[in-house]
Amino acid sequence: MRRRDLLAGAASMAVACLVPRSAAARGRTPYGGRIVLHAPWPLAAIDPHRVDDAMAAFFGEALFDTLYARDADGAFVPSLAEGDPQPDGATLRLTLRTDVRFASGIRLDARAAAASIARSRAHDAAAWLADVPAPHIDKGALVFAMRDARRLVRALASPLVAVVPPRFAPDRPDGTGPFRVEIQATGMVLSRNAAAGSGPAFLDAIDVRHAPDLVTSLRDFESGADDLGWLGSFLHDPRPGAKSFDAGVLGWAIL
Repeated sequence: MRRRDLLAGAASMAVACLVPRSAAARGRTPYGGRIVLHAPWPLAAIDPHRVDDAMAAFFGEALFDTLYARDADGAFVPSLAEGDPQPDGATLRLTLRTDVRFASGIRLDARAAAASIARSRAHDAAAWLADVPAPHIDKGALVFAMRDARRLVRALASPLVAVVPPRFAPDRPDGTGPFRVEIQATGMVLSRNAAAGSGPAFLDAIDVRHAPDLVTSLRDFESGADDLGWLGSFLHDPRPGAKSFDAGVLGWAIL
């Protein structure tokens, strides 16, 4: 099970995660709107290369892309990569898309991608990348001294190997995902990234505010101030039209 499946699935939620039933799709994807929620954990940083980073588990894919990703059918497809790794003797050559920039405006190139892979390996992706050698750069491409293209693609599709720019700082997260993030004293705001590598978000923003306890989240959801509540069906009375998501024993294990 991937970290994203474990944490995001568990978080969906330990007892219940609630959203208004009217938020469901109706034949097309609505454009615009804002989601507000409280999160009862620190919101001062996001690091996709940390396996125990709760914010990365929930919001990492909104902020960061990987070189490869899974499509709706579960197949691996290029994301920030231009295409599949190409055999070149005893190596695999991986070419990056040339039109991608991080939310800060920094251009994505082979050096940035190689540095990001090295950072993920130095943090919590060392075991995951054990069978993937560090790449060298040749004519703007990443060259890996291996021949198993599927193994390489699978490794580079992990959220733990998300691509970040050089000199990445968790307290100033920067990525190529559909959202960009601004960390504030009261929490963080994810807003649409117009330069996103795979296209900008449909939502205008996600406002994640810090909650000192779970009561704050449940109270604000019940009153209609929040769009999502955590770890309970309600505090005093159920919110009309709310939909519950229960992760069962998996959620309890994480809790």
